[in-house]
Amino acid sequence: MSVLLSYIVDATLKGEGERLKGYSIGVDVFERQTDFDPSTDAIVRVQMGRLRRLLDAYYLGDGAYDPVRIRVPKGAYQPEFTLRDVASQPASSAVGPTSGRKPFPERFWMAAVAVLALLIVALGYVALFKDTRLTSPQSETSLKIGSRDTISLAVLPLRGSEANSRSKFVADGISEELVSTLASVPSLTVSSPSAVASALEAGTRDTIELGDALGVDFILEGNLQQDGGRFRIAVQLSDTGTGATIWGETYDTRDENIFDVQDDIIIALVQELRPRLRSAAKEAIARTPTSEQTAWELYLQATWTPGTTINTQAWQLERIALAERALELEPDFAPAHSVMATKLTHLASFVPEYDTPELREKATYHATRALDLSPEDPDVLYNLAIHYVRAGNTDRAQRLMVRVVELDPTRPAPQFLSSALPYYCASAPPAVLERLENFHNSLSADHPLRGVTLYFLGQVQLSRGDYEQAVEQAFAAHEMFRSPETAYLLVAVMIRLGQQDAAVEIYRQQKESWPGLDPHHFADVSIRRRCQGDDGSEEVMRVYSEMADILESPA
Repeated sequence: MSVLLSYIVDATLKGEGERLKGYSIGVDVFERQTDFDPSTDAIVRVQMGRLRRLLDAYYLGDGAYDPVRIRVPKGAYQPEFTLRDVASQPASSAVGPTSGRKPFPERFWMAAVAVLALLIVALGYVALFKDTRLTSPQSETSLKIGSRDTISLAVLPLRGSEANSRSKFVADGISEELVSTLASVPSLTVSSPSAVASALEAGTRDTIELGDALGVDFILEGNLQQDGGRFRIAVQLSDTGTGATIWGETYDTRDENIFDVQDDIIIALVQELRPRLRSAAKEAIARTPTSEQTAWELYLQATWTPGTTINTQAWQLERIALAERALELEPDFAPAHSVMATKLTHLASFVPEYDTPELREKATYHATRALDLSPEDPDVLYNLAIHYVRAGNTDRAQRLMVRVVELDPTRPAPQFLSSALPYYCASAPPAVLERLENFHNSLSADHPLRGVTLYFLGQVQLSRGDYEQAVEQAFAAHEMFRSPETAYLLVAVMIRLGQQDAAVEIYRQQKESWPGLDPHHFADVSIRRRCQGDDGSEEVMRVYSEMADILESPA
């Protein structure tokens, strides 16, 4: 992948962008033979789609204020270079005066592009050159939950119209890229297309029988319909243990060129699919006694997944017990160490009796151990990022979120949080707020992550002083994703807006589920940890302190 990026950037800077075709890239970069046909071998299109996603992820994080940006338009292989408006850059990151600036000389512009290209290569090498982990038929015969440490999935070829050669061609291309993208997702094992083809050729179509034949937990299937130049793709996910359909979605192209929107469809589908797969896997694991679960299954049960959390203090304590059991089975299991760290700091944020020097030291130990054992595991790094947010090290948390996106570009939560975390207590520029809102709006109406994005949007609005917007988003978040955090945010902005009686009632209901809640501990300790050093954080801390005073008053 580093060769691919260097190849297209060098060719463009030399004025040879016109030679960037699928054939030349396939032969020069991916070492295909001279009879290579890009219409039947999708490697160039697939890898270019991955490069586009990594660039998008980079500019959501560390590259948000880079002066030069690289973009590869869909349907083309020649990159475009744009200069960002320096006037919109934060004062803390701007270099030199911003007024009266002369245009960049051409050689500076080209040098900046080349330097940025090298930076992107460094950031993306590991993320884009991962093992695709396609399983062979021999390894699939006994893979079911309870016997290994991944969620297994088979993707059946999309059904296109046999009478329409173009429809069939498009369906095959999307199926191939979907398998490739899913196979690059950590914690997923995807059946090889040859194994799926063999099972289908044997006449196996029943979901449960296919699951047994391929040794997988879930099956994704669908069809593609063409209406003139437009396409509609319908997919559904089924549990091979029960045969039940657990999720389905339909995607429509927005223009006549399917290849211009194919990457968007694939990414949207994978982002929707991931939380459903994890939730369904947890439900399947829960059907077996804890004493029979593997360390990985115990860890998965201990992790937070949108839509599966029970809003009680007791439930959180049970998650810690599951992680501790996983570490008893495998003391060097990094994911279990990482979830222990985040669960301990989660409890410490709300319940004073769990915010002790001994327990903070224990959380730090598990975080350090997890990072030492698996410094490149995106699941581990994501859990540690959440831990560091609650421990008061937001800068480190944000850097870890960016790294997760580099390692796993299809994961939606860190993409959003890598941009949102720096503005938990600081006023977000309009461009950042717009980017966060656009990301939230891109999620489907029932996406499990929407409760999280709404919560952070509400907190960002609170930090900006827009309490009307904050209360609207906080209320929606609390309806979808009830927790002490969403309750405190909602109560704080309601009190600021004069809705004191209703706010106190919401807190009372939350206190029933979390008897150890202490508003002053959250306002004076937890929020202060998260906001320390941020510009404008004094106002955020004042809002939460006022909330605590009201909730703790005798009246």
